[in-house]
Amino acid sequence: DPMADPWEKLREEKKGRVDKNVEARMRNAERSGVLDRGSANKFGKNANRLAKQRDIAKEKEAKRGLVAPVGVPLDVKAGQQRGKPSTQLALRATQVSTASLGKFDKQREG
Repeated sequence: DPMADPWEKLREEKKGRVDKNVEARMRNAERSGVLDRGSANKFGKNANRLAKQRDIAKEKEAKRGLVAPVGVPLDVKAGQQRGKPSTQLALRATQVSTASLGKFDKQREG
C-alpha cells in the first residue's frame, strides 16, 4: 500500500508494548497487595474499549476525507492546485510533526 504510513504502524506497535507493560505492572501491584483485586482487568477492558473507539473514529475520518494524505499525491495533476481543505489538512499534519507541535505557528484566517 503506497499510502500506508510506516510511522503510524510503529506508533501502534509501541502503544501495544507500552499497554502490555502497564498491565503487567498493575498485575504485579495486585499480587503485592498495593492495588485492589480486579483493577488490572478493569484497566485492560477500558483500554480495549478506548482503542476500538479510536479505530472507529479514524475510519470515520478517513471516509470523510479528514486524514492528511501521506506519500505522493496521485490525484493531483501538473498545474493543478490541491484546494483549501487539502492544504488545511497538510498544515495540520505539519504543525503536529514539529517539536513545537505548532505552538509558534500562526493560523491565518480566510
